Amino acid sequence: MPPPPLPPVIPPPWTEIEHAMGLALPSDYRDFIDLYGDGRINATLSVFFPARRGGYRRSLTVLADNTAGLRANGFFDEFACPSSNSDQSSDLLLWGQTLAGDLLFWSTATEDPDEWTTWVFLQRTGVRDCWRHFDGGMAEFIVGGIDGRLATAAELIGPRSGGPRWTRLRDWEHDYGHPPSAMFDDFVPTRGHWPIDGRHTSNGSLIPLRKLGQSGGEQLPLGPNGVQRRLIELDQSSTTVRLSGGSRHPGISYEVTAELGSEAPPGTVGLELLRDGHPIASTLVDASNLRSARLETEVLVTAGTPAAAVQLRVVANAPAESVVISHVYLSAKGTLGS
Repeated sequence: MPPPPLPPVIPPPWTEIEHAMGLALPSDYRDFIDLYGDGRINATLSVFFPARRGGYRRSLTVLADNTAGLRANGFFDEFACPSSNSDQSSDLLLWGQTLAGDLLFWSTATEDPDEWTTWVFLQRTGVRDCWRHFDGGMAEFIVGGIDGRLATAAELIGPRSGGPRWTRLRDWEHDYGHPPSAMFDDFVPTRGHWPIDGRHTSNGSLIPLRKLGQSGGEQLPLGPNGVQRRLIELDQSSTTVRLSGGSRHPGISYEVTAELGSEAPPGTVGLELLRDGHPIASTLVDASNLRSARLETEVLVTAGTPAAAVQLRVVANAPAESVVISHVYLSAKGTLGS
């Protein structure tokens, strides 16, 4: 899992952090943060940065503060502690979390931080079976998930084609902004009507879209002259989504997913994804057996170059205007610096 080719991480002030927290931190965690910074694995598992210098307040005790917040909110009262020792929760220190709400802790019961073991709280399991223990540190746990030796870790990290990917969000001096993402569907006016009941179309037709939602990608500190800008935009034609590579070398990798649902026409029907007018991915299914076609691909956009123009086109072996679209969905998720 190589770090993204961004400038080297500016590490946090470890001596000040450990003094403020009143304890030393594991060397594998310090090495990890110094190499990767603050971010997520596969956009799913966050490894918490130990300090905060920007925003509304400076803090050198982020890890302790996050754990104290759980305790203050009654987390350890609601869920049984991971051993029969009722004081076990006082030894736990939170170091990571998944988007699904799974939590990752160290057990700090031993004096040597390099001997701390890992406790995992699984959000999706029952209260009686929500804790897992791993007799190793943070880096061993992550490696065990990446190479598949540890089933729990592999589940939390999640699979990804092309191997695991780290997305850097910030380091001690820079805030790279959250990776851009946007979702679109096809409910846009067509011939003066909203196509709620389906829209007749033909082979080769471009599919109009509307934006459903968007997050991240402002790149406030990265844009020219500090100007805030979006990296994913739908143009006025409603058929073209423009994906920008931003301003940080080498650019942005976008994971693009699209799905088309149709009422069963004769023959086959599917989707084609175009980049700058050229097909880069397609899928075709027998509509009599499957009412939806789905494709996934990656679009790489180099920093400082014109935005990639992405379009969806209907492909069908069917008579003209016989394809009836029931729904179209498109999502684009970017990774900064990949």
